[in-house]
Amino acid sequence: MDELSIKSVLKVSLETYKEEWKTLLLISLISILVSLSGEIMSVIIKFFKLDEIIPLVISIGFLLKGIRFYLMSRLTVTLILASKQGLSNVSVLVPETFSDAKHLTWRYIGYSLILGLIITFSCFPIVFTMFLGKLFNLMLPIKIVLYLLGIALPVYFATIYYFSLVSAVVYPDEADIFSFSKKLVKGNFFKVFILLAISLITIFSDIAFIPLLASIEGNMFTELGVTLISNIPNLLFRPFTILICLEAIKILEGKGVVKKYFIS
Repeated sequence: MDELSIKSVLKVSLETYKEEWKTLLLISLISILVSLSGEIMSVIIKFFKLDEIIPLVISIGFLLKGIRFYLMSRLTVTLILASKQGLSNVSVLVPETFSDAKHLTWRYIGYSLILGLIITFSCFPIVFTMFLGKLFNLMLPIKIVLYLLGIALPVYFATIYYFSLVSAVVYPDEADIFSFSKKLVKGNFFKVFILLAISLITIFSDIAFIPLLASIEGNMFTELGVTLISNIPNLLFRPFTILICLEAIKILEGKGVVKKYFIS
């Protein structure tokens, strides 16, 4: 494997983003709008006073959640493929890329669910301490250890499996993308952790809007507007974080991974 340079990864990712920003932001924008379809539906219900048919609305809502989850996953795969094409200096055609994403979407969904379960279960020490600490009368030193473990485990698994979901798309024939990601991270844990931290900027930026959302009362349209504004950081940073992950994979593999899996 080649030496991972954070500066080099960020530089190449930023240059690619500057060249392909219109296409990548378009895909990201569509994904954001799909993710906000639930909030948009709530505004429609309030505006047209559809409270009388709430049972029907709830049933439709569950169906739409399933469709939304699939579409968001497929658009994420589309964004990964488009980013890969951008790094390969290949023209990106959104409709064709979206069509290509169809064959990889369920694979991506499956690995996303598995990774989600891994991260969730790794938080168990904190959950146990918060809800059962008093019941079991845990001493303070034990609580501190459990809290630290509950922080360290999610960070550890998120870092070693940082490349897993992108690899699920980039390496369609790879049977065990978790082991593959772990091999890439080996010897570069701290650097990959920094890249992960950069990728989490979108999450922290969304959290910053929580107090503003909590202070808004009554006006659904205003709430929707603020929700849209709060998703702007996610809209802008998401393509960049995917480019970072792809470029890091290419460097660690040291054999042009992106070109290998796109150019026939």
